Amino acid sequence: MGGRAEYLRKRQVFASMGKSCDFMPRKVPLYPNLIKIGNHVNISTNVSFVTHDVIHMIVNSDALQTTKKAIRNYKFREAIGCIEVGNHVFISTGCIILYDVKIGDNVIITAGSVVTKDIPSNSVVRGNPAKVVCSFQDFLLMKASNDHYPKDMNHKMGNNIDKNLYDWLWKDFYERRDPQS
Repeated sequence: MGGRAEYLRKRQVFASMGKSCDFMPRKVPLYPNLIKIGNHVNISTNVSFVTHDVIHMIVNSDALQTTKKAIRNYKFREAIGCIEVGNHVFISTGCIILYDVKIGDNVIITAGSVVTKDIPSNSVVRGNPAKVVCSFQDFLLMKASNDHYPKDMNHKMGNNIDKNLYDWLWKDFYERRDPQS
């Protein structure tokens, strides 16, 4: 488990947080007690959990003159909702997870996705709004058949990239764009 996730789990910042999690965002969301995080969840940098909105502050404003007569005397309240993240989930960098969303087990959410509704278990989603693009199983098969760099380079996540791998990655990058070079 990552140090930040362990710190948050021990202090019971969230409604619950499972084992073996990583939590890379620097900001804890408002109303963190409305968020449950399962086991083996990796939450990358700049992920935002939005447990509320403040639209009520605008629509209740005395300055708002466009309110329909039928609801003129209605007082809108703050919208608040829960977020639940299942087990074995990866939420990539820059994602936004809106309130009232349940994310199933074995889910990958790709970078920059905006999750506005429930995500079923065993799926990979992307986009704004996020949509299922393939099954978790299909994603694993694709990743297994497409090693990005030679196994003998032995890179370990978090370590500096050595010169051989650095050179290989740049060569591969350009060859895939211009195979004749």
